[in-house]
Amino acid sequence: MSDRGAQAEDRDQDATADLATESATAERSPSSAKTANTALLRVTFYAVLVGLILGFAIHFAKPGDDVLKVMLLPGNILLRMLKALVVPLVFTSVITAITSMGNVGSVGTVGRKAVAFYLGTTLLASILGLILVVSIQPGSSTSNDSKPIGDRYCHGDKVDQDKNTIDAITDIFYEMFPENIFDAASDYPACHINILGLITCSVAIGCSIASLKEKGEPLLNVIVSLNDVVMKIVHVVIWYAPVGICFLLMYRISKEEDLTTLLSNLALYMVTVVLGLAIHAFVILPGLYTLLTKRPPFEVLRAAKPALVTAFGIDSSSATLPVTLDCAKDGLGLDETISLFVLPLGATLNMVRCPSCTRIQ
Repeated sequence: MSDRGAQAEDRDQDATADLATESATAERSPSSAKTANTALLRVTFYAVLVGLILGFAIHFAKPGDDVLKVMLLPGNILLRMLKALVVPLVFTSVITAITSMGNVGSVGTVGRKAVAFYLGTTLLASILGLILVVSIQPGSSTSNDSKPIGDRYCHGDKVDQDKNTIDAITDIFYEMFPENIFDAASDYPACHINILGLITCSVAIGCSIASLKEKGEPLLNVIVSLNDVVMKIVHVVIWYAPVGICFLLMYRISKEEDLTTLLSNLALYMVTVVLGLAIHAFVILPGLYTLLTKRPPFEVLRAAKPALVTAFGIDSSSATLPVTLDCAKDGLGLDETISLFVLPLGATLNMVRCPSCTRIQ
């Protein structure tokens, strides 16, 4: 009897030890994720500094076209990998988020709040751009070139100056309902991925799967598994991002023929754009966050650093989306049900830089 009692006691101790080990592992996992994010941010920051320094150094060495092509290769690989992940990431994440909400009514509630917030911040960005243009007048320093500074040097998401407000609004609705979902998910024929149309189709599929309940579970399981696979690939690509960002900055600085003249012509315009973006990013948005949540914004800004640095290097909100989702999950610990639905929508609708840049042009 004593042997049996001793064996039972040993089993209880082993079980307790196993539980303690699992608990310790669970406690370490958030800490390890935070450590990894901190390391990634530090590496990315150093990559930006190295890219800027080497870019200016290589510029004065007057590199040839072959050198520039080789220099661009690592950066283009990063852009291609990120853009290749956008379509499966948006498609699977939106459907996963919608089905996780439980009912379709929740989707409408979250969607209305997100769209209202995005439209409000876009309006504020437009007003800020107008105020800065009237105050600073960046166009007064342009040369005899017939094109405005903004038309010549504003990169990123293209803004068509010939379109009026009605055209821009109707184009949004046209993009929401693409004629062909496969065209929406490719660069053809609009020369850009129609994220808005892809989100609309994903929302329709997600709501349909949720309404089918048990009948839709087989397809849902496939999509959820695919979403896990895509996120796994995203984590691998993110660790290559510092290398690609470094070479992209080196290329962009090195390729300019007359960097001094370019900087002097763009000085006032650059000051206006950077000032507008800084006010919007570090005053208006944090102010709205504090007003709506009654919490200081520093935690969000700190967690969003990898996404901000990546966006600075690759100049694309859609391509930065994988990094943004990773920051929301690991950096802030946000509910994936919300972030997987709201962030892809924001990458398309929340183009606050476009109205600001358009006003400054």
